[in-house]
Amino acid sequence: MNNIGKEIYKAILLKYGIIQTKQIEPITIDNGKVKIVWNQVVIKGKNKGRQPDITVINKEKGHLIIDVSIVGKYRLDKAYKEKLEEYKDTSVLIKQAHGLNTMQVTPVIIIIDGLIHKRTTSEINKAGIEVDWNKAIREVLYINQEMIIRCYAQKPKCIERGEKAARTRYRGVHSSSMQT
Repeated sequence: MNNIGKEIYKAILLKYGIIQTKQIEPITIDNGKVKIVWNQVVIKGKNKGRQPDITVINKEKGHLIIDVSIVGKYRLDKAYKEKLEEYKDTSVLIKQAHGLNTMQVTPVIIIIDGLIHKRTTSEINKAGIEVDWNKAIREVLYINQEMIIRCYAQKPKCIERGEKAARTRYRGVHSSSMQT
């Protein structure tokens, strides 16, 4: 998940002309016009503990909070709404603390199969950030593959549970009917 956030972070740095290459480790950067905060609590106080993956505070254009989540396929819309709600108060506090006019919370929600929430891509594009989504999706699929391998290598019982669930899902289909 961190690597997906890093790809977005690097795209933001390129957008603001802070770096010319994509080879940089995420840190907090403030060039006077824009402050880009990586994985830190931005506002302390009543909402402490809210630590978005990326916070962009642009003194001219407002601010943007980006938080990345990888979820199961039935949680795509729910996770998007939860992230919006989770950062609503933090966003208002950032807006007030820096005297900004606009605010935007952008959840980056990707399901484990590699599908990206449709509003994620449109919000990122609207902010003018050019993300290499193919690279981000490869990261998600790599994580998924790693979990499957770990399951097979360390916990044989999870395989049995998966096979049992598959048999339950496809009750009407028998192996003899699938033979040709």
